Amino acid sequence: MQGRSRIRIGETVVEAKAFDAFRFPADVPRSVYNHTQEDCWWVFIGTPPDEYYREGSLRDRARKNTLGESL
Repeated sequence: MQGRSRIRIGETVVEAKAFDAFRFPADVPRSVYNHTQEDCWWVFIGTPPDEYYREGSLRDRARKNTLGESL
């Protein structure tokens, strides 16, 4: 990223600057906007929500518990 911007994550607005990184859950509304006169560059990377779950990992077990699946 280059420059400055504001990011709305749910109802919260956060100031972002060069090299800041954010991770958004898939179901949280968000928007990014340039509130200055300077150029601003952003990089966005997205994956399917379950892309990086390994079967049996703590994260996988927590996800199954959240979804109501049996552990």
